[in-house]
Amino acid sequence: MRGEIAIIYGVGTDIVDVERIYKAVQNPRFVARVFTRREADYCRLRYSNGNGDSARGVAQPKNDIRLGHAIHFAGCWAAKEAVVKSVGTGFVGFFPRDVEIARDESGKPYVVPLGTFRDKCDALRLGFHLSIAHSGTIATATCIAMEMIA
Repeated sequence: MRGEIAIIYGVGTDIVDVERIYKAVQNPRFVARVFTRREADYCRLRYSNGNGDSARGVAQPKNDIRLGHAIHFAGCWAAKEAVVKSVGTGFVGFFPRDVEIARDESGKPYVVPLGTFRDKCDALRLGFHLSIAHSGTIATATCIAMEMIA
């Protein structure tokens, strides 16, 4: 997006209850259906002490997701929801796994469109700015979809 001219296409935000996501991610089928392998690995490698402080931890076995890890799954889910809200579609015509949330080397989140969502983003010439925050019992994300015009 650097060096290009862009206008705001849409803004999306979402807030998630960590306990609800904690219960959902206990089901490996839910994790496999909603999160990419890269997202799930990232969340399993991160741990929060419940005060919003995060640290790199030891990866847990696939089916051993603790509440401290769930806050990162919740942040990732909130980000996916914020992204599709910024596009104005919700998850219509593609799946949650088609919206991958990745991190750069400094930890900044960014969107990797996959599958049919990538096709939609390419057709609309969309790029994204994304922010994720979490504290104890909630996770939230805001996304600004930018339409590249030059």
